[in-house]
Amino acid sequence: MSIPRPQSFYKSSITEDLVNAGSETTLNVAVAPTETKGFLVIDKNSSTNREIVYYTGVTGTQLTGLIRGLALSQTTGTALSLAGSTSLAKVHSAGATIEMTNSHYYQGLLNDVLAGNSHTQDNLFKIGDAADSDIYIYAHNADGNKPYLKYDAANSAWVFANDGASEINVGGASLVTEGDGIDITGGVIKVNVDSAGALDNTFGAGTTLGVNVGNGIAISTNALVVDLATDPGLEFSSAKLQVKAGVGIGVTSVGVNNLSPGYIATLNAGETINGATLPVPVYIKAADGEVYACDGNDATTLEFVGFATSNSTDGVAIDVQLSDVVSGFSGLTVGARYYVQDDKTIGTAEGTYRVLVGVALSATQILISKEKETITKTGADSRAINSTGTQVITHGIGRIPRLIQINAVDTTSYSFGTATGTSNETCSWGASAGGGTDAVNIIHISTFAAASLSAIDATTFTLNWGTNSGSGATRYFQWTAIY
Repeated sequence: MSIPRPQSFYKSSITEDLVNAGSETTLNVAVAPTETKGFLVIDKNSSTNREIVYYTGVTGTQLTGLIRGLALSQTTGTALSLAGSTSLAKVHSAGATIEMTNSHYYQGLLNDVLAGNSHTQDNLFKIGDAADSDIYIYAHNADGNKPYLKYDAANSAWVFANDGASEINVGGASLVTEGDGIDITGGVIKVNVDSAGALDNTFGAGTTLGVNVGNGIAISTNALVVDLATDPGLEFSSAKLQVKAGVGIGVTSVGVNNLSPGYIATLNAGETINGATLPVPVYIKAADGEVYACDGNDATTLEFVGFATSNSTDGVAIDVQLSDVVSGFSGLTVGARYYVQDDKTIGTAEGTYRVLVGVALSATQILISKEKETITKTGADSRAINSTGTQVITHGIGRIPRLIQINAVDTTSYSFGTATGTSNETCSWGASAGGGTDAVNIIHISTFAAASLSAIDATTFTLNWGTNSGSGATRYFQWTAIY
């Protein structure tokens, strides 16, 4: 696409009527213009009926992509609008003149580009006179020496000058200047620390460049030396040189690997955990603040916080990666979700309890995820009057629900109860004669019907009806089980 250009002396006539306030998208003319898009004026000499239109294509003698009722003038400093207005779409009869003249749009589009109100509508912009001359683009700010971008014809390179004087090569040549101990040979930069004006050599002439040993890092005898005893920010643990309580960097005999961007915390283990070879999913026990392995079959160990990545025993420090990508696995299925298993490992199947630990990015890496996945099942049931004893309800979640909710009703009373376990029921109930709360039962309908939650497992929960008498034929209730 490009900015439209005018066709000198184009003039013709329309061969069909145009209605007032019309929105036609095509227009037939006696002779079509050679320019395939542009601005035209219909009935130029009529002060009441003249109209500017825009077209984007020509098929034979038909103008296509027609926009009627363009503005006759527009505000300075704002981009031209090509939106038509029905109030400016006038009535025209076949035979009316149509010509490419007296339209401010051609000049306006160029002005918008130069003023930064619009774009060139093309992906090619040429500057220059087709000669081997320097080409400049200046930033016209308040500086005496204007910053500029320049094509240096002599060196066939782009340079820029932020101060309007000192030119810097954009990329065609080295930004490092030789001299004062710096030598460039074959594209390789070498530093001679023995030369005057070069980098400071704290070990004296004739030796290698080093960093003060007081900082814990030095280069001596062609080797990089890190003094971990001096530098409290580094540690070497489980074959890893790492920043304490931060980013871990694995080290092997062939170099640096196992880059882990996640946060690594140093915590105390509450039991023997071997995570150096295979990371172990862990949680923090509230009672002692120490780290233990998660167990997919133990409801008290499900608050997964991260992976233990070192070996430890009770009361001894252990590294735990709390976020991002953890490495050290094998045989993972890329893209699969992994869960804590009943044997404290991880796998693609859920354990007795559903504990997500992350998604496999490769055969050896998992992106840690701690999102809580929720499963909800609902149903309705009833209980006949004067029928005590147990009632087994199948919820079908496939694991033990974290919460049971029951709404119950009969002809004179209602109740709403919840339970997070067999000994944690609470119920609010109301009736025509009053109401109250019940801390023992999950259902309480007036004084006639009450039921406690006596058991919950991965498939069912059991109601124990202790009272069920009085008016009404049936007690109806709706239940919701949530994991």
